[in-house]
Amino acid sequence: MNCPYTRLRQSYFPTFIFLLILLVCSYSDRLSAENLQILSGQVTSEVDNAPLPHCNITVFPGEIGTVTDSLGLYVLSLSPGEYSVHFSHLGYETVTRKVRLRKGQSRTRLNIALPLLPVAAQTVTVLEDRDETPAILQELAQQDIRQMPTLYSDVFRSIKILPGVTSNNELSSAYNVRGGNFDENLIYLNGYEIYRPFLLRQGVEENQSLINPDMVADVRFYGGAFPAEFGDKLSSALAVNYINQESDAIRTTARADLLHAGLAMQNHSGRLRWSFGARYANPGLFVNGLQTAGSYRPLFADVQLLGNYRLSASSSLELFVMQAYNRFNLTPDVWSGNFKFNVLDIRQIDIEYDGERNYTFQTGLAGLRYARTFSPNTRWQLSGAVYRTSEDETANLRGDVFYIDNPIEPERGSRDFLKRRIERTDNDLTLNTLQLQTTFSHKTAVHAIRSGIMFRRASLDNSLNDLIAEEGDDTILEAPQVEIAQQNLTFNTVSAYLQNVYTINRQWQFVAGLRGFYYDYNQEVLLSPRASFHYSPSIANQFTLSGGLYYQPPFFHELRNKDTALSDPLKSQRAVHAIASWVHKFEKPLTLHTEVFYKKLDRLIPYYLDRLKLVYLDENSNEGYAYGLDVLLKGQLVKTLNSWIGYSYLNTQERSTGGAYQRRLLDQRHTLRLFLQDRVPKHPFIQMHLRLLFGSGYRYFSRVQQEDPLSGETTLAVDFENQRTFSPYARADMGLSARIKLPANREMVVVAEVLNIFNNINVAAYSWFQVFPGQPIRTPHIYTRRFFNLGVEIVLGG
Repeated sequence: MNCPYTRLRQSYFPTFIFLLILLVCSYSDRLSAENLQILSGQVTSEVDNAPLPHCNITVFPGEIGTVTDSLGLYVLSLSPGEYSVHFSHLGYETVTRKVRLRKGQSRTRLNIALPLLPVAAQTVTVLEDRDETPAILQELAQQDIRQMPTLYSDVFRSIKILPGVTSNNELSSAYNVRGGNFDENLIYLNGYEIYRPFLLRQGVEENQSLINPDMVADVRFYGGAFPAEFGDKLSSALAVNYINQESDAIRTTARADLLHAGLAMQNHSGRLRWSFGARYANPGLFVNGLQTAGSYRPLFADVQLLGNYRLSASSSLELFVMQAYNRFNLTPDVWSGNFKFNVLDIRQIDIEYDGERNYTFQTGLAGLRYARTFSPNTRWQLSGAVYRTSEDETANLRGDVFYIDNPIEPERGSRDFLKRRIERTDNDLTLNTLQLQTTFSHKTAVHAIRSGIMFRRASLDNSLNDLIAEEGDDTILEAPQVEIAQQNLTFNTVSAYLQNVYTINRQWQFVAGLRGFYYDYNQEVLLSPRASFHYSPSIANQFTLSGGLYYQPPFFHELRNKDTALSDPLKSQRAVHAIASWVHKFEKPLTLHTEVFYKKLDRLIPYYLDRLKLVYLDENSNEGYAYGLDVLLKGQLVKTLNSWIGYSYLNTQERSTGGAYQRRLLDQRHTLRLFLQDRVPKHPFIQMHLRLLFGSGYRYFSRVQQEDPLSGETTLAVDFENQRTFSPYARADMGLSARIKLPANREMVVVAEVLNIFNNINVAAYSWFQVFPGQPIRTPHIYTRRFFNLGVEIVLGG
């Protein structure tokens, strides 16, 4: 039987088989590695005893290595014997310690405090696994993501507290950065580029995002001026990496609440490290409270597996497999929206539906990466990945629209039929990508060189059959929307980059990179230079000046419903980024981040938004700019608990060639973000987590009566000359958690959340109706109301 559950079971079967093989291999390696000893400890700064994350640790002989986590902790599995262990971190002196591991001694602890490198030193041994420019880089810890009160503890929804990030839709994981739209952001998972769903209309269909928060090790985000190793988009880059477990104990995390459940496991046994996660979500209780009443049937399930096998002391093989299935079926009953002329005069529009809407989204990824370390400073990687996403959207809906002049006392008013709306949709999209990439890195005393070459082939099959029409004699109808297309497109891309981090001394660092790519759709060969200057006059202050030239080649959204055979190819959109940053560290573990940015935009393709449906026009006809300020205070207002307080100002405008500038649609002038954590003084195991987002309104196009020159009929059409502003977006979510220690290294966390605690009404979009002569009436679509959620998490081992 060809049902979704059968397809889901069949698609997950190979992954479960592979998991079983890994478990067997893990047990086999455990038997063969009984004599391995554990070397662990913490690396701190000698100056203030603060933990040092990303400290490189190399063991000789064997050249085995690891990197400390966000708390400066590390774990290594070694055979009995004598070793020389090197600890190095940018800006600190390299320290070497001799250690002897004896048989029968299962664990040895070695803590190291690294002294600060003298200012006069002209050479620095750079052994970090990654070289960053911290002033423009933002990071999120896994614990903060899991404690932040959001739908599903989602990574994408969590980064909305970061500088430059805006969003007015809690239903979706979509986010915008410094005036750009949600299609202008790069997303990497374990080094492989992934995509959000393409056919979303409202966001509620999306359910959970592809990133499993229980498997996350680190989240790195660039709000602009990202380095050359990242690809080609106009706005931002997000890189998420999963856990590579160092402990030899199996760590298991199980969680469940009213919306979803999840299981995650990590283990390191001998040469094998693996991390596994599975999730299931059925948020029926949540979506049943939405503005459209009806029968909702949502479902999400996925499995993900990351395995790393050490072939030898200098080489390893890593496999990443992911399979996700999402279904959102809706049989709507009635939609009701209110509008008013004054505080006491409220009117209502009802749409009574007959029919249903169905949406499915399936994604699979399989990636294999081989890594070879030639020396502590030289590394080569070769990787390949296949990615497939398939979306299916169908609708067969008839909606009768009624105007109610007294919704408070309907028996005393009238209920008038306005029109009938017909929606027929049968859209299918399949995207297959093949990616082959090789990277090389080499580090000397003052240089860290990275380079890479990548080939990507993307095949896009898009079947589009979309009809929205209205009928009625007593009102002006909206212009019909008809989209019919059959697209079979192939995009071949060859890209390469070269980047050098030149560390002059402890105070000065210069990063220069050059990226180039060939895009066969429009035959473009483009170069993208990127650079940053890094100045640290003291350990408390850091200044960075970053910039670059960035391109975004046309892809699905730009080419949807375009006849590529008859029209000239669209060019890549272009942006010049410039960012000046200052980071100040206070004596208390608090850091102040300040950024001033400017973006010059040209060759833009104009677009408009219908909720989450992104509709581009036909040519590179626009230019624009964006500038603004981001300020963020983050750190431990309460010991061991991170908090974030941020403010952003943005001014971004756009114009057609020779025209007048007007604000861009996603120009959110003022944004305030807070994520605060605290604990009960007398009961410190009870913690409070509060997230607050406030943003001035986005922009939207009004509707206007327009006469069709061919038929002579008057319809309601988008008025591209008349922009208006949405009301401000404000939302506060609060969670309470109680962490309970259990015997045998176990832990239980009980969570209670109130989402949208003040029950604030936020407007998502407007529908337009010609109820009276003159201007059409706008009726708001609203987002979610207050929702109470209860959950429990159990952690075993690790």
